[in-house]
Amino acid sequence: MFTAEIDKGLAGIGAQRELAQLLDEVRAFIKRYLVLRDDEVNILTVWTVHTFCIEAFDYTPYLAITSATPSAGKTRVLEVLDLLIDDGTHEKSWLTASTTKAVLVRKIDALQPVLLLDETDGAFRGNQEYAEALRSILNSGYSRRSGTASLCIGPQHDWKDFKTFCPKAFAGIGRKNLPDTVLSRSIPIEMKRKRRDERVEKLRYREAEEIVTPIRERIEAWVTPQISALQAARPALPPGLEGRA
Repeated sequence: MFTAEIDKGLAGIGAQRELAQLLDEVRAFIKRYLVLRDDEVNILTVWTVHTFCIEAFDYTPYLAITSATPSAGKTRVLEVLDLLIDDGTHEKSWLTASTTKAVLVRKIDALQPVLLLDETDGAFRGNQEYAEALRSILNSGYSRRSGTASLCIGPQHDWKDFKTFCPKAFAGIGRKNLPDTVLSRSIPIEMKRKRRDERVEKLRYREAEEIVTPIRERIEAWVTPQISALQAARPALPPGLEGRA
């Protein structure tokens, strides 16, 4: 799919064609394990590669993965993204359903991981201090320039700013459980329970890791020499898109 689009206008240009082939491979891997609309698969595909070259971007759109009911595949989306992004060190992506305010702020500041946060419906309905901290981190952390959270540290209660900028995807039941300010920074992915006639492969991690490792390594190899070009890129946006949109 992506290769075909590149070939229409950029045939013979090596870096673009290589990227298109990688996008096709990422897309095929996602479709092995997830039932999604084509546009949602494309969003996940491009967003995945975006996380590898995040240093070229001043903003990062979040993924808000929701469903009206449990058992609709939300967690599986995060698991597939984790396989695509992390190299086994658990530093490039951070898949979690439970953490504390202190750990959340400090780990993002230290590692700038791709945060894959599950069970956000419970997080925003639960402890209000944590819910407010999470909302603040999500609101500030999509922009490299303004992405900080301030905490008191040490026995003297000195304050310190922690960086909150990093790619983030979060999953939970119901969009109403997410603050409007968070939704406005997010691309919605709405999951539904798989129908009986819809078939995907069972996710077996060792087998999936064998498939995805060479894809991940080729993305990393492609990104390294392209960072400067991505930083300098100024793509034309569709009419009517302004500000956060």
